[in-house]
Amino acid sequence: AEQNDRKLSEGTQGRGTDIIVGSLPYEDKVVANRIKLMTMKLLNEKYGITERDFYRAEIEAVPAYTARDIGFDRGLIGAYGQDDRIDAYPALMAEIECKNPAFTNICVLTDKEEIGSDGVTGLASMYVFHFLQQLCAGQGVDDIACFQHSKCLSADVTAAYDPSFASAFDAD
Repeated sequence: AEQNDRKLSEGTQGRGTDIIVGSLPYEDKVVANRIKLMTMKLLNEKYGITERDFYRAEIEAVPAYTARDIGFDRGLIGAYGQDDRIDAYPALMAEIECKNPAFTNICVLTDKEEIGSDGVTGLASMYVFHFLQQLCAGQGVDDIACFQHSKCLSADVTAAYDPSFASAFDAD
């Protein structure tokens, strides 16, 4: 297999993995692509999604399980996206609970920082910049001046110590 020729660091590449989204064929045996047709039929019935929606969609496949205790001592919590949620929830609550601010506040929640912040919802895209430009235009404010007088607080998590990569951490 191709992955056997790769270095360990290149072994599994996210962009090279496939997920299974359907396996049952459509009832009519004379139509082409019966499994695809059945999957599209189910997506349309359940979510109103059509094949055309996939042309402009950004789709993520994530684990579908709830948070659970980790370790024999159950001293850790494991959950998909937990590192982002730890930062997102207090940021959103601070924004919601800020009553009558002296200046405009916004809370930007974005994803994909682990893979370079690319894609249409990553910070390497222009969506936040364009949103802020429109916000300024709506108020008749010069966007460049606004950006020059703005402040930003960014949050992310870090590990205190990871025994699997001990050399990357201070022993103390």
